[in-house]
Amino acid sequence: MRTFVRSFVVALVLAAVPALAEETKELPQVWTGSIGAGLVFTGGNSSTTGVNLAFDAKYLFSEKSLLNVTGFWIYQSSDGTSTVDKNRAEARYEAGLTEKVYAFGEVTYLRDVFKNVTYLVAPLVGGGYRFIKTKEMTLSADAGIGGAFEKNPNREARSSGAFALGQSFSYQLGPGTLFNEKVAALWKTNDTTDYNVHFEAGVATSVSRRSELKVTYILDYKNMPTGVVLRSDSTVLLTFILKL
Repeated sequence: MRTFVRSFVVALVLAAVPALAEETKELPQVWTGSIGAGLVFTGGNSSTTGVNLAFDAKYLFSEKSLLNVTGFWIYQSSDGTSTVDKNRAEARYEAGLTEKVYAFGEVTYLRDVFKNVTYLVAPLVGGGYRFIKTKEMTLSADAGIGGAFEKNPNREARSSGAFALGQSFSYQLGPGTLFNEKVAALWKTNDTTDYNVHFEAGVATSVSRRSELKVTYILDYKNMPTGVVLRSDSTVLLTFILKL
């Protein structure tokens, strides 16, 4: 498995080099991003309201390559006791090989107290295809391989090979209003019944030139949680976002 992953990474790098060399238009190498905060409404293992924090940062190397870092934290407490405590982060680099084909490398991190996940780290490499790419609409899907490293309370940390599938979609509903949706599923190669699915769908509308209001629905599903917990948790976020 390790030899295959190493060979796959080398192949992606070699394939990306000529595609990147063809680029003629360089973009300003500056960071863009946003931060947000708002309310949370949860269901599943708990039915509560709380607060959330979110961030997004993007660095454009060129028209065909970018680094995107995103994350959120959801927290709620009752009588001084934490009842919801979850955070997820992702760092992803994409390099366009053709107009529609791209390669990527990413690392995702998940911590979810109610799923008894102390941490789940998954480094992956892979490729994807953009079925639609216009100003109003985008649709893409990708697949990757790598590893999964998980720690649960009162259990030894475990590692495994992993493979993943992903899909994302966005549509401009109108001036200043955007709908976006994405799905990411991760399977462990030493037991394919042990998998995680993350789903997000939301609508963001501009409040001013540098701010927007976003409503997001999040569903996290873990097929083999430890302890007596539900496999799925759903969350609705109402977030005020400030663009940096």
